[in-house]
Amino acid sequence: MEVTQDMINALLMLGDAELSQKFTEIAAALGTNEKTAQANTAKFRGMLAKSSPSDLNRLLEALGKERTEEILKTLDGESS
Repeated sequence: MEVTQDMINALLMLGDAELSQKFTEIAAALGTNEKTAQANTAKFRGMLAKSSPSDLNRLLEALGKERTEEILKTLDGESS
């Protein structure tokens, strides 16, 4: 599975609380600070709006298969 424009659009349509939760789940999958993800929702929303599916897919490719699968599940609406 890859990031699609539909996935990006769906994320951008989420309210701040829901989007913050998605970013928190992604941060957990990456093993990074979840509070930082929550505190920077507006910044991440802006970055997401400027990103293309190919930009995000290249980033995910660099993270490795296991992390990528977990992130894509989160983006697709599945919980870990």
